[in-house]
Amino acid sequence: MTRIPDWYSSHRLHWREKRLESRRILIFDDDRATFTALWVALNQEWISEPPLLIRIDKHHDCKPMTKGAQDKWVSLGADPDPRAVWDFVEWDLDPIDGDWVTAVAYARLVRGVLTFYLNPDERHDWPCESLTGIPSWSFGRLSGLLGNQGQLMDEVPAGNRRLWEEIGWDSTSGEFGLDSRPFVISIDIDAFTTSESDSPTTAWPRRWFKEEFETPYSRFGRTFSVQGILSKAVQSAPLVTIAREPDFSGGEVEVAEILLYLDELIFHGGLGIQ
Repeated sequence: MTRIPDWYSSHRLHWREKRLESRRILIFDDDRATFTALWVALNQEWISEPPLLIRIDKHHDCKPMTKGAQDKWVSLGADPDPRAVWDFVEWDLDPIDGDWVTAVAYARLVRGVLTFYLNPDERHDWPCESLTGIPSWSFGRLSGLLGNQGQLMDEVPAGNRRLWEEIGWDSTSGEFGLDSRPFVISIDIDAFTTSESDSPTTAWPRRWFKEEFETPYSRFGRTFSVQGILSKAVQSAPLVTIAREPDFSGGEVEVAEILLYLDELIFHGGLGIQ
């Protein structure tokens, strides 16, 4: 079975599927629907084993699950009905998406979680690994990890090399998947929003996107950029999810603007955003 059930595409969720060659891109409103996407991907063998989840998100979404949610997942058994999985995500997880990363780890739908663009206020409070026992790493902007002393480029510290091995990172080519194990890209649109106190949430200004994505970084005669790294990642990942989150990203107009920039910068028009 390779088809998404019709009820995943409900009006409220706005679940849409796009295909770019062998890759699937799933777009929906609520970030916790990534749980459903991962379960479907494994259940329908889009991916062969629990993947590394590479997140682009402002929030860790790794609050503790309620005891009721844990018990409900266990009660569904090893081979739950797809509708039961959808209902679990919709009604038993945090309605504002605060615990879905904990849940995918609890359900062993991923082998590790790597988060970029985490809000500085949350970067020092990363409870996922202690809650679930799976490896987890969190960083701020991806651009801050590039350059001569960046954690994705500087091969001298032993800790960096261990990190690269664990996440399958190749610093010479700027690509994930060096270990030939699957990874999934999860993008929450709110990673590219900004808000000041008492001001509405808005999309990053275009110049911020250009600075973050297009600034070149040189290392050992090679030049890298966030745009190049993420473009390669979405081309290699068998599954990419995009959570629109209009209620937390400034509304539909701001979401459309961010999607337009991302389509231009890393999907090269593959999302078909006009």
